[in-house]
Amino acid sequence: MNSILYLTSRIIKNKFIRLLHKPAHLVLYLFAFGVLAYSLLISLEMPAIQASYGKIQWLCIFFAFYLVIFYFNAVSKGLSSGSSFFDMSDVNLLFCAPVNPKHILVYGICSQAGKSLLGGIFLLLQANTFISMGLTTLDLFLFFGGYVLALLLFEFMSLSIYIISNQKGNRKNIIKAIAFAPFLLLGLFFLYNFQGSGNFNIALLSCVEKGALKLIPVAGWITEGLRNYLSGNMQGMGYNLILTLLMGIFFLAVIILYHSDYYEDVLVATETAFEKKRAISEGNINAMANTSKKIRKGKRELKGMGPKALFYKHLLESSRGNRFFLFDGSSFLMIAGANIAAYLGKSSVGPILVLSISMYLQSFFIGTGRGLKELYTHYIYLIPESSFKKIIWSNAEVIVKHTLESIFMFFLPLLFTNWNPMTAILCALVRSLFSVFLVSANLLSQRIFKDVISQGLLVIIYLLFIIFAMAPGIIAAFYYGLFALSLWEALLSLLFFYLSRGVLHNSDIPTLQKKN
Repeated sequence: MNSILYLTSRIIKNKFIRLLHKPAHLVLYLFAFGVLAYSLLISLEMPAIQASYGKIQWLCIFFAFYLVIFYFNAVSKGLSSGSSFFDMSDVNLLFCAPVNPKHILVYGICSQAGKSLLGGIFLLLQANTFISMGLTTLDLFLFFGGYVLALLLFEFMSLSIYIISNQKGNRKNIIKAIAFAPFLLLGLFFLYNFQGSGNFNIALLSCVEKGALKLIPVAGWITEGLRNYLSGNMQGMGYNLILTLLMGIFFLAVIILYHSDYYEDVLVATETAFEKKRAISEGNINAMANTSKKIRKGKRELKGMGPKALFYKHLLESSRGNRFFLFDGSSFLMIAGANIAAYLGKSSVGPILVLSISMYLQSFFIGTGRGLKELYTHYIYLIPESSFKKIIWSNAEVIVKHTLESIFMFFLPLLFTNWNPMTAILCALVRSLFSVFLVSANLLSQRIFKDVISQGLLVIIYLLFIIFAMAPGIIAAFYYGLFALSLWEALLSLLFFYLSRGVLHNSDIPTLQKKN
């Protein structure tokens, strides 16, 4: 055990040393912690108000939805390569060392808990939101603890699913059915309540109030336990907490007891993650994109001259790798969610609410698409055009994708709601331009910090930057409407794209490594 403690202390020390060698990142981390500390201190000094029961119910709904995303991600990973608490250095050093395997497993679990802790630290920025709802800073930390516990258990679940289902097609189908069954039951429960009330909000809140969240493993149990605590039902909270811990013990038992040891089971996931990291650091796009998925050639061909060729190249790649062209799983989730909410909540769900929620989700899930990958290949540097044009055209594909999403999200509800058509058009315009703004902001961070800023603890800086940059436009929207906000987004995007053009002057960026 002493060797594990020594290894942990060395890792922590080396991380601090590496951080000291990057002054820009060090300043950002200090600023992020400063903002976090300030937010928590302000929340402690704010006067307490009466908690709103309705707001607490909605908080639980959004929290459960957020955890469900990680639930499905864990199931997906478990059915493919599994998950791992270890790095490749652990495989090379610990797995062959004369150390008790159980001690190594404890080390891996603690390491994963630390990663989950850092990954969810941005939730603590919601202190003022919790206070405004009548909750306390302690309540905020309980939700934060629930989030960390959920992420840790999802890692256990992913590895357990991989151990049970590896190379066994029938078992994979059974696990898929078991994973989706709770949501089918929850959907039926919601439809039953909706049929009785005829109101989307009432039916949704009834599902929470009647404890239907308990149908969802881990994510629902943790959320229901927090809801019980806030409502003063300590017995219910204890029941859900015990259920969650028992599930965690079950996952650990599968990991430890299903085979003589767990080394072989975590190896595939560890090696897969390591190869992806190495591919990113080397710019080996082929290695990053290796997949057994069938590629459809289709009849489309490359078109365009100069930087326009990059746009058509990306469209061709999307059509070959995706059955629905530009739309992926997240696209259908956003479109379906917006339309279902608009249909079921005709009297209470308006386009502004849909716009607000979708923009919030965009801030977390939007990437720079294939435009970022082009920076790691030499082709974009060889095109004899201005950097500004090349950056715009190389990112046009992801902009078109989100524009099409916005059209389906706000135009389809016009068929079955009484939304104002002009408001729907402006909402689609604002969301589309917001995607352009996010792409330009990510590229600007690449230009300044030589990395995408929306990673790890720096997500706090990323969110603050988005909020401060968008604040003038949001304020203008209150006085002059959504068109003012869309105009502000367009101006910011053009400015950020112009300032980002310098990324193409960094000729030392790793280029494509051909596979032997």
